[in-house]
This record gives sequence, structure tokens and C-alpha cells, in this order.
Amino acid sequence: MMFVYKKIRQVYHVIAKFYAFFWFGIGSLILANILFPVINIFIQHGDRLSHIKRSIIRFSFSIFVYLMRFLRLISLKVDNVTIIKNFRHMIICANHPSLIDVVILMSLVPQADCIVKAKLWNNIFIKGVVRSVYIPNSLNAEDTIKACDRSLRKGNNLIIFPEGTRTMDSQNIRLQRSAAQISLRTGFSILPIQISAGSPKGLAKGDSAFSSPDSGIVRYHLKIKSLLEPKKYTDLSIAKASRLLTQDLKKAIING
Repeated sequence: MMFVYKKIRQVYHVIAKFYAFFWFGIGSLILANILFPVINIFIQHGDRLSHIKRSIIRFSFSIFVYLMRFLRLISLKVDNVTIIKNFRHMIICANHPSLIDVVILMSLVPQADCIVKAKLWNNIFIKGVVRSVYIPNSLNAEDTIKACDRSLRKGNNLIIFPEGTRTMDSQNIRLQRSAAQISLRTGFSILPIQISAGSPKGLAKGDSAFSSPDSGIVRYHLKIKSLLEPKKYTDLSIAKASRLLTQDLKKAIING
């Protein structure tokens, strides 16, 4: 009997997941092709326009996360969530176990900015959204740091996944030094967030969209760690400071 229930729960998970992502795609198209163009007509001021669009995206992502929780696709526990809601000018770094990590973070973080990879920059469903407010990863290193600095100084929070991509359990996790470089070059602190995703099957890298966790639900737990201040490394060369800061970041979000 339990075997039958388990299979039914897994089939439901796959169907409900496609349903949720269908509405995610529809919502993205509505934002990019209807709502944002209308807002562009009435608001021309760049900073105010970006602020409004970021708030709308955050609200939309919150609805998507609520839908996934309502459908019992995921559960979500966030330690000290009020800390996130009150942060400004912060580089938020997290590990990357599943497909919807960025959506969850953006639903929580006010005025979230991020560096968007080319695949999403050209995605038919969300390119109109990401191109309107986020930073493309096609910029060279110097221009990327300058863009991040401008965004942080405006009060935005910058979300970065130092792994660069979703990491499979079997991999030896290595962090890129981009987050450390941005922190050291701009002077803004890093807030590490460790994401635990119990059995993210169907949302992890390399998984089939038709797969699902044995329990039928992915359980997320976000733990907010202590700030990493760039001034701690000011007496070191950029190369050494970047290496040590990256090691401390890895301890916080991977080994912590």
C-alpha cells in the first residue's frame, strides 16, 4: 500500500511541477510584454523604474514560491528571515543545489540584483524580464565589477552563486573567486546563506524533468551565516585576500 501511495505522490509531483512552471513562464511573458512596457511609458527615471521593476519581480517570485508550497512541491524554512528583509548594499552568496534557488532568494531579498548567464539572457520566456534590470555575464571582469559597484551603491542587494552552476552531490565543490573579487574591489560585505534542499530530485543538475523525490516534496532550509567583511583582508594582496575570503565563504555555505 505504501509503495502505491509513494508512486502516486511522485506522479502528482511531476504533474504539479509542470503546472507551476507553466504559470511561471506565462507570468514572465506577461511581465516582459505587457506590464513592463506599460510602466516604461509612464516612468522614465532609470533608478525609479528599476526599483519598481525589481519590486514587481520579487512579488511575482513570491507568488510562484507560494504556489509551489501550496501544491506541496516544496516546503521552506528560513532562519531569521527578517534579517534578509532589512539588508541593503549586500553581496548575498549562497550554494546552488537546485533549479529554483535564485527564485527563492529573490522572493525574500529586497531590491535583488544578479549576474545573469547568457542562456537566461536569451531565454524566450524570461529574457524580457532579466534584460530590463539585471547584469549580463557577457561583460568583461572590470566592467562587471563596475556594474556591481553601481548597483550596490544604489542600495540593491547582489545575489551570487560562487559555484557558478548547480552542483551535483558527487562533485568536488570548488567556488569561483568572483564574489570575493567584487567584495574586495567594492568594499561591500558578503552575507553567506547556506541552502539545504532535501532530495531535490527533478530540480538538481542533470535530473530529468519527469523525476521526483521519493517523498514527493523538496524540503528547503535557508541558514543565514555571519557577515564576511572585506576590511578583514585589507593588509593582504588582492590575490591572497581573494583566496582566503573564498575559503571562508566556502566554510560558511558548503562546510558550515
